[in-house]
Amino acid sequence: MSVGLVRIRLPDTLDLACAADLRSSLVDAINESSAIAIDASGVRSLTTPCIQVLLAASKDAQKETPKSLSKALRRRF
Repeated sequence: MSVGLVRIRLPDTLDLACAADLRSSLVDAINESSAIAIDASGVRSLTTPCIQVLLAASKDAQKETPKSLSKALRRRF
């Protein structure tokens, strides 16, 4: 696991069609780095499947290292 920061910019629409790709990107980031920054500033539409993916990834990342959701991501929920 790298110590560098991995940045993930979320698309403007997070729906069922992109949930699998989102999950894959988050799993890769968790496996690649101990520091992940998620930019949700451009998100305009967010559906339940992607909320579930984001929350599950957050839980998994916290198992790896003690982290919490960024302020920007918490504001989105």
